[in-house]
Amino acid sequence: MSILKVARMGHPVLRARARELDRADIKRPAVQSLVDDMIETMIEYHGVGLAAPQVHESVRLFVATIDQADDERGDPKPVVIINPEITPVGSEIIEDWEGCLSIPDIRGACRAPARLCCAHWAGMESGLNCACTATRRA
Repeated sequence: MSILKVARMGHPVLRARARELDRADIKRPAVQSLVDDMIETMIEYHGVGLAAPQVHESVRLFVATIDQADDERGDPKPVVIINPEITPVGSEIIEDWEGCLSIPDIRGACRAPARLCCAHWAGMESGLNCACTATRRA
């Protein structure tokens, strides 16, 4: 596994529309290696999420660590989200401070939906999965 170079704010790859991955792409060793490297890179730079375009790969894929329930112990496990389609649920907006690995050492106040739905590819046999979750803790 490798630590990947993170694209910085202003790089064109961050503004370009990323392409979807199809089943054949997902099975390729290069994509599996990309996922492993992205997780390692996210952990190395103390991130909680990393999108493929941030590591100069213009595909619809991101990795993230999702908060566990309060009664669970241990480190959160990284999840891989392929071809996400993210939509807000409801109209409530929350403002909180966020950081971004592509804008290092800077945090900013961001407004985001309190809840969202992320439809994504969940696996080779299962097809699309929809997970609705809160974006912020109250």
